[in-house]
Amino acid sequence: MINTCSHELAHYFQFVKHGKSSCESDLIVRNGRYDEELASEHKNFTGEIYKLIENSEYSELEKN
Repeated sequence: MINTCSHELAHYFQFVKHGKSSCESDLIVRNGRYDEELASEHKNFTGEIYKLIENSEYSELEKN
């Protein structure tokens, strides 16, 4: 679930920053919206968001 949330939040941040978003799935489904630079940024955003959630105080409470 953290993966999915991180992925979708990354789309949101890109929409706010650029007015558009792209990820690897755009390339896979060949929808014509794939942008290599945005996809790379999306991957980085997703990883950073995942780390923030995983290392949050809430996550620590869930482990106990």
